[in-house]
Amino acid sequence: NSNADELSIEQLIDELRIVRLSTKAMFDSYNRQILESNCKFYKYEMSVLAMGFTIIGHQVHHFDIIKERYIPLDNQN
Repeated sequence: NSNADELSIEQLIDELRIVRLSTKAMFDSYNRQILESNCKFYKYEMSVLAMGFTIIGHQVHHFDIIKERYIPLDNQN
């Protein structure tokens, strides 16, 4: 759990930007051997590269939820 409901939209966007930039920098630093190596996440095993795609897909999923559930609420004003 987080305190996201206590933060402003600007703070949330800043945090998202910082996390995305640091995640990109981390993956940019990996060589092919690291990207192809397996890691265990929760109860799943996958390559580091697959984990990167999972991170991106998770963000897309959350953006889709925002578009479907919350942006229509803003357009009612």
